[in-house]
Amino acid sequence: MYIILEDNEIRFRGSFRKTVIPKNEIVRVTWEAGCGVSLLLSDGAWAKLPDLGENSQGLTNSLRAWLRAN
Repeated sequence: MYIILEDNEIRFRGSFRKTVIPKNEIVRVTWEAGCGVSLLLSDGAWAKLPDLGENSQGLTNSLRAWLRAN
């Protein structure tokens, strides 16, 4: 499992699935206890990030900063 933040996309792998999401398709990042980190996409769908055993709130804050960065 991994999460890689590129300049214009996020790539992650979890449960033997690789997912690539363009940065401009991400509307919101959120987390909840027991659910982990999730991304709200522009089409209304949710993408759940794999649980890496790290602090979910810290990962959410990092993703929000990445989204704001140009």
